[in-house]
Amino acid sequence: LSCGPCNAGSYALLGTGACSICPINTYSTSGSESCQNCVANSRSVSGSASCLCNAGYISAGYGPTLTCNSCLPGSYSTYGSSSCTPCSYGYYSLIASSSCVACPTNSYSARYSGSDTCLTNQPHATFILNSGYFVSNAGYQQLNSVNDGGISCGQCSAGSYAAYGT
Repeated sequence: LSCGPCNAGSYALLGTGACSICPINTYSTSGSESCQNCVANSRSVSGSASCLCNAGYISAGYGPTLTCNSCLPGSYSTYGSSSCTPCSYGYYSLIASSSCVACPTNSYSARYSGSDTCLTNQPHATFILNSGYFVSNAGYQQLNSVNDGGISCGQCSAGSYAAYGT
């Protein structure tokens, strides 16, 4: 009889007569003497040849060079993904998210896609989807210079007017 290498996902110690399966959260390449632990933010099933990044993280590299980087706020990933997906309009996410969350009633995501926050509807103002800002409605003027969801609008006085967005 001749000796042969163990398959990836298994290992054999020197002088043993059989290959053993690597346990969960470890991996091995073909012909390994031991299993390697998965890197941070990754996992595997038993008998794996590699680890995959957890949901909310994306992979860079493979096997011993694998690193798992978190998705930025406003995006998400599923288990084993190699790229983050931006949240759709009306949804948001925080760092390392596995999904996007719908904005609460009467609020909007701050950007068309890839938002990390939601803005509350403002009285007498309209949210402009492509810009991610509120503008004052006709007959109202913007009273402050902050347009981060804290816009306030006041009604024009008698004898004056304001066009939409002024």
